[in-house]
Amino acid sequence: MNKNYLLIILLFLSTYLFNAQTFVSTNPENKKVVAEELTGIHCYACPILHNALNEFSNSNPGQIFVIKVHAGGFAWGCAPPNPDEPNAPNPDFRYPGDQQYVDLLQNCSSTSCSYPSWAANRRTFPSLTYYGGPAMSGTATNIVPTAINELLSEPAFVNIATQVDINEASNQLEIDIEAYYTANSPNNTNYLHILILQDGYIGPQSSGHEYNMNYVVSDGPNGNYQHSEYDYLHQDRLVDAIYNFSGDPITTTSQGNLVERSLTYDVPDSYIGAYGGSVKAFASRLKVVAFITDGTEVINVSGDSAPMPVKDLAVINLADTETIVADASVPQPISARIFNYGGSSVSNFEISYQIDNGEIISETFEGSIDSWDYADYTFNTELDASSWVEEVDYNISVSIDTTDDSNPSDNVFNGVMGLYGYCFPSMDCSFGDGLQNFSFVDINNDSGCEGYGDFVSISTDVEQGETYNMSFTTGYGSQYFRVWIDFNDDLVYSIDELVIDNPVLATGSAAGTYTGDLDVTIPSDAPLGSHLMRVKTNWNAPVPDDACEETQYGEVEDYSINIVESLGVQILDDSLVDIFPNPSNGLFNVEVRGVQLNYIVTNMLGQQIEKGKFDIGSHSINLSDQENGIYFVTLMSSAGASKTFKLIKD
Repeated sequence: MNKNYLLIILLFLSTYLFNAQTFVSTNPENKKVVAEELTGIHCYACPILHNALNEFSNSNPGQIFVIKVHAGGFAWGCAPPNPDEPNAPNPDFRYPGDQQYVDLLQNCSSTSCSYPSWAANRRTFPSLTYYGGPAMSGTATNIVPTAINELLSEPAFVNIATQVDINEASNQLEIDIEAYYTANSPNNTNYLHILILQDGYIGPQSSGHEYNMNYVVSDGPNGNYQHSEYDYLHQDRLVDAIYNFSGDPITTTSQGNLVERSLTYDVPDSYIGAYGGSVKAFASRLKVVAFITDGTEVINVSGDSAPMPVKDLAVINLADTETIVADASVPQPISARIFNYGGSSVSNFEISYQIDNGEIISETFEGSIDSWDYADYTFNTELDASSWVEEVDYNISVSIDTTDDSNPSDNVFNGVMGLYGYCFPSMDCSFGDGLQNFSFVDINNDSGCEGYGDFVSISTDVEQGETYNMSFTTGYGSQYFRVWIDFNDDLVYSIDELVIDNPVLATGSAAGTYTGDLDVTIPSDAPLGSHLMRVKTNWNAPVPDDACEETQYGEVEDYSINIVESLGVQILDDSLVDIFPNPSNGLFNVEVRGVQLNYIVTNMLGQQIEKGKFDIGSHSINLSDQENGIYFVTLMSSAGASKTFKLIKD
């Protein structure tokens, strides 16, 4: 693998501390903990673990060092890599050595790989780990303090300390590491690992807004992401390993020995994911974690962040700005969200916005933004869109003053706005045409003759990729129906947004009561979040392609739907289910997240042992009265997805 750094290593080995030691402690200390996560931006339950480790780390400052390894099937990028857009909104976060981590932490040949999962100092805890390696459940967050506190209470035979500085002229990290052996190591050779982590990248994360709001930095879904996730502040992401995966050998491991490493690390322009796609790199948003292993287990760990600059501002999104303008005659408020990556609070700086190549509107942000926090600014001068033309894209650029800013490349945010007039077509339904009832999932709306019915306050949740029944009741025959979902939220119902396309109900019939139903499948890649849905009828002829066109007889009703992630599909990939310990003496704990499941337990002969239903939460399967051996539990969602796990009773 190509490396983007230059190593200048000076190794000093001394049995006498006074010859060299400068900043590592020489007093015996307890272990600190490195928590290595297997995670991914598409892992529904991973923010549960992000939040748990973050909270426990904050309550034990300087004792826990989190490393997030974006690996495996949940970490794929949403969009094809584009080398011309290094900060594309759908990045590939996968660490190029991700499979080595998966193999180390989980023995997937003996059990199913599961996400999220994590390891503490790479130790295998007999009562907590059950993936065939040191990995533990990431959703059973009650075990986090159990594992970490056990390690923090143990003495370490070696101390380690790390210091990091930035050489701004060469864009390098200057890294100094010292290790001092306060006792003899059981083995003659230990290994030093030095990892580079990235903080502060804002990108998509499945269900971040549900399970870890502390990292969410947008007020709603970001339509630029393929699955419309919220903006999420990604921290502790593994981007490089100086000594590759195996580490650098230390062969002087007896009491009193001092080990020193001094090196420089060339910060690249961007970090390239395992399969393409790049993420912009900033030296001041990197940190170094160094740890020493004895055999397969981590003995001690330390870390240090690159010094934060005084000023490092970034415009991260357009905050409350409505990018779809519905009424050009009304002045449009423009706002932006500014993140402070610097080490000090910042105030009184210039901020401006511009539409295409028009007038630059400049004002002063007079508030204050604390270090690693954000604030919104709403411009006093609103946007005049009175001359805009419908269905034309207008580019908006919001920028902040780059004076003395250490990383000016993200001081500008570019977006697109447009004018889209929403139509309210009304038709004659006095003879019974149109809708008397419309039902779809949780919507069950009886209505009279409105011509146009505004029911956007009535909504239901639907899942990506799932199929639901939709029914219509009309008071006159030969009614054609079309249903659109405004997936791109541009207030225009286009042909590619049709989910029902002109079935006819009660052909040739006159007045009466007629009900028909059919299945509707929500696309698996449908954008998440709330969208408008239009139901339109026409008598004796297909509903026109133009959802705004008025015909003589018929009716229009508008509703809302909220698209959520497909929980049933996630179960197939183990993101929402954990079973532990496995093997066990017969009692298996089952953690269910996000969706209710039916289950069946069978033996090797296929004979049913028990069956039932698991609600969301904690459960158990008790096979204590069964013979030792192999059993199987099959979990099934109401959507038809299923997953079978092997249970080992010994």
